[in-house]
Amino acid sequence: MKNGVKLTITLAVPGLAFSGRNFDQLSLGGSESAGYYMARALAKLGHSVTVFCDTPKVECCDDVDYLPIGMFRQYIEYTPHDVCIVQRAPDLLIGHNLARYTALWCHDLALRRAENVYKGTSWNFDTLFVLSDFMHAQYKQVYGLQDSQLTLTRNGIDLESIVIAREKVS
Repeated sequence: MKNGVKLTITLAVPGLAFSGRNFDQLSLGGSESAGYYMARALAKLGHSVTVFCDTPKVECCDDVDYLPIGMFRQYIEYTPHDVCIVQRAPDLLIGHNLARYTALWCHDLALRRAENVYKGTSWNFDTLFVLSDFMHAQYKQVYGLQDSQLTLTRNGIDLESIVIAREKVS
């Protein structure tokens, strides 16, 4: 929490089913794991975090609320919030969004066949998060984007889980 400001943060993590209660019991992809760990890290910093994912019911775990992805559009259209981060699915940003700042977190390569979806929803996000210099250049080339439209970031790792795993093996 920077300067004691508590943000209301919404993440949309479409993809494989998970929630905070069953995350460690599943084999998930990198984007689902990144969303889960990002949500936990933001909550630990004192922010209010809501994750919309493929979960059948509303749950709260580790100070993160998990809601069914089908509730996402209604939430962002009618609930003021500070930050909205959407993974992989620009079509989730087709309508009104009450977030003060919105990012589309890209985990896949830019595909020419998806160009219209990206450009058609670009009015509704502030930046595209890309995960490498290669993706940065590739998104610029395929979609004709400018540097100012892209934010280079990385997926992080949860060092606590590595320590716990190492202790279990020892």
